[in-house]
Amino acid sequence: MQKNDNTNYVLYIIISVLIGVLSTVVSLFLFAILFTVLDLKQYYNAVFATISLIIGSFVGASVFVGKIKIKGFINGTLIGLCIYVVVFITSLFFSKNSFSLTSLFHLISSLMSGAIGGILQVNKKSKYNI
Repeated sequence: MQKNDNTNYVLYIIISVLIGVLSTVVSLFLFAILFTVLDLKQYYNAVFATISLIIGSFVGASVFVGKIKIKGFINGTLIGLCIYVVVFITSLFFSKNSFSLTSLFHLISSLMSGAIGGILQVNKKSKYNI
């Protein structure tokens, strides 16, 4: 790999993680609106948070693997891990919770959805024969 390839790889990681985190925040916002409108019980907070993280990891991994087009499982899992770390560290600033069983479940969910997003993206058939 050349120096420029490494720079592009790191740049793609940063952009993909930002897109994934942004997707997570947008999903959380939409779920918050839904939560308010439907007057749901507090139990659903954790469910919506998990779904939002899964969506963000999937989207971020899809964007990244769509750019580099190799090793969908490994690179998708990497992006899922990066998104989880960003979301986890951010959540530590807003709450006094530390790593727990729920955090472990979120980590596993993020890794799995990132891997699935990467696998699907690397195996996606192009509509155009270029």
